Amino acid sequence: MKKFKSETLPKFYKILDASISGHGKNGFAVGSSISLADLYVYNVLEATGLDELKDYKNLKANRDMVESIDKITKYLASRVKTPF
Repeated sequence: MKKFKSETLPKFYKILDASISGHGKNGFAVGSSISLADLYVYNVLEATGLDELKDYKNLKANRDMVESIDKITKYLASRVKTPF
């Protein structure tokens, strides 16, 4: 798991960050409004457990944008926390 987090994830995040840069606007993964792609990216970030996104400005912008949506903010505050 250590190798996965230290070697594999950074490569994957770099590719995903570049993809958002090329296809999205204002923090969105694709286009300029919320889509399933944004929820997918958010879920991947949550599932992999990497909270440090300083090297991935587009992933950070996407995460912040998704968390700022009122209905999602309310859901995240009330959902049951699970280990996966």
